[in-house]
Amino acid sequence: MKLLLSASIVVVSAIETIAPVRAGNSSQVRQLLTTKSCPGCDLSGSDLSGKNLQGADLTGAKMSSVNLSRANLTNANLTDAYLYKTNFTSANLSSANLTSAKMQYAQFNNANLTRAALNSSYLVHAKLISADLSNADLSGAKVGGTDATNANLSNANLSNMESLYGGTKFGGANLTNANLTSVKFQYVDFPNANLTGANLNGSQLGVTDFTGAKLINATLVGAYLHKAKIIGGDLSDANFSSADLREANMSSSRTNAKTNFQGIQVCNTTMPDGSIPVCNKR
Repeated sequence: MKLLLSASIVVVSAIETIAPVRAGNSSQVRQLLTTKSCPGCDLSGSDLSGKNLQGADLTGAKMSSVNLSRANLTNANLTDAYLYKTNFTSANLSSANLTSAKMQYAQFNNANLTRAALNSSYLVHAKLISADLSNADLSGAKVGGTDATNANLSNANLSNMESLYGGTKFGGANLTNANLTSVKFQYVDFPNANLTGANLNGSQLGVTDFTGAKLINATLVGAYLHKAKIIGGDLSDANFSSADLREANMSSSRTNAKTNFQGIQVCNTTMPDGSIPVCNKR
């Protein structure tokens, strides 16, 4: 009886040791955990939750459906990695390199992505709810159905980001001093977002929802805002000069003497004071 009990304990202990790093290719998982270098490895389906992978080289790695929740990936290199449905919930990815990574349906909820490089990445249907992306580089990234509700994107670079289709959400997000120059957005939502000091010059923002958003001291020079909803927002010190505001609705938004509407295009536009000026579209 004692012998059987001892054997059972050994088996259970072995299972508990192996379980946290389940993977189809266990040798590559061991390589990663031992050397923190596994470029091009296939780690799909692995459970690496809570692992310390600081500075790991995962360039071009295949990591679909990998569980990296709560993992430490500070300064890790995931350039060109395939991260379909990868779980980064509450992971630390500060200063990580995810340039050109494919992250469709990936989950970054509550993750730390401060100063991370996500430029030219593919974030369609990714979840970034309450993630910290302050000072991150998302220039040229592709989004669509992406959820960044309540995310911190202060001082982030979103220039030339493109929405492949609608449904992307920035509701309640902090975009203070963010760079959104030349973004190509349509049917993107920013309700109650804070865009104080943000740069949206030359951006395409047709049918975009800024209801209740703060655009204090934001610059939208030459922006395309056709059919945009900017209802009940704060436009104090904002610069809309030469913007296309045809069929936009800015009713009940706050303005001040420094709000600049010089040279805007209007037609069926509702101004903040409720007036609808004569069409001047060119």
